[in-house]
Amino acid sequence: MQKTIIGVLVLGIIAGGIYVALKNASLVENVDSSRSAETALKRTTIDMSEFGAGMVTLTDGEATFKVDGQETPTGYVSVNGARGEIRSGDDSEFFVPMSVSGGGTGVFQFLVHFTYEHDTDQVVERQRILLGDRILVTAINVEQTAPTAYEVLVSVKDRGVFDAMASVPSQDRVLHFKRGSDGQFELAHVIYGTLEDYTIVVVWPLPNAQVGKSFTVQGAARGPWYFEASFPAVVKNAEGDIVGQGIAQAEGEWMTEELVPFVAPVTLPDDAHGVYALVLQKDNPSGLPENEASIEFPIFVQ
Repeated sequence: MQKTIIGVLVLGIIAGGIYVALKNASLVENVDSSRSAETALKRTTIDMSEFGAGMVTLTDGEATFKVDGQETPTGYVSVNGARGEIRSGDDSEFFVPMSVSGGGTGVFQFLVHFTYEHDTDQVVERQRILLGDRILVTAINVEQTAPTAYEVLVSVKDRGVFDAMASVPSQDRVLHFKRGSDGQFELAHVIYGTLEDYTIVVVWPLPNAQVGKSFTVQGAARGPWYFEASFPAVVKNAEGDIVGQGIAQAEGEWMTEELVPFVAPVTLPDDAHGVYALVLQKDNPSGLPENEASIEFPIFVQ
């Protein structure tokens, strides 16, 4: 039985930050049913209307399609790759990365939630979430949090905020999705690093979130990120200039190796507008390069 430590940060919902270790409890009851579900998934029909096509039927998890009535196929879709699955009896729920090219330069990665009904031998798409353009999905973990509840952790490699789209994704992220009140999965927070090795988690703002001229960053960082209970938060433009800044303040004892919740009020000038990089920097009073660390992600200033 696989054990995975996942951070469930509830700042803004429950006072303080609580991180709990959860044991991944498998609901597997029938291995043969999983094979049937996998087979059905690889030959299911996908709606490609948003890419200028209609319904597209997969063959071995892949298909080409014609865009906007073109004579030859220029689009491509694939659901081959990492898998997250939870099974109950003969039925299954799949979380898979779907790669789509509409014939242009973009290759869009989606997280798709499918259900498989054994009685009808059919796969049905329940939800599609855009993860990014030309990023790499490396793993999908489904973690049980209660007897009938679970969350989804998608490990990806991404680029820096202003890196060229042609650059190779190299920055590790874990996108933590929870089911919302409407039954749909929503991004709850981002783990910067891997599930096995991470030092900071951000709850707000999420990547590409819209923020005002003043906003507050919420998250948690391991104790060594702090010095005298704080570390810097800055906002940079595409040229690398600092246009706004704040201080992340620990909300708890920071002399620890564990995660410590923080809040960081940030203020921007009145003329700030558009895409910027929010950069959180490990405090490094020593000035030694080996002690430096930071994470960054895009925000949109209204």
